[in-house]
Amino acid sequence: MASVSLGIWSAVGSRCERAGETGISHFLEHMLFKGTPLRSAARISQEVEGLGGYINACTSEESTCYHARAHETEADLVCRLLLEKKKKKQKKKIKYIWKES
Repeated sequence: MASVSLGIWSAVGSRCERAGETGISHFLEHMLFKGTPLRSAARISQEVEGLGGYINACTSEESTCYHARAHETEADLVCRLLLEKKKKKQKKKIKYIWKES
């Protein structure tokens, strides 16, 4: 069975935090994944997981990542869900990596 994975990385992680900001990168990870004007965060999760897919986010010392995986036939939907315009305009550097499984 072939799958597709999509990840969006922002080059901001906990290493970028100054004294007194501990945990802000992780907090922002959650704030940025609160949904879009068209879909709530719960609906996005239900749509991906309803297809048998997986969606999650993580923060490390170097970056913050939003990622999803689903059957290859659902690649278009996964891309639309992760790349849909967020509620507020955000400027960030995005790196796309496509990998076939």
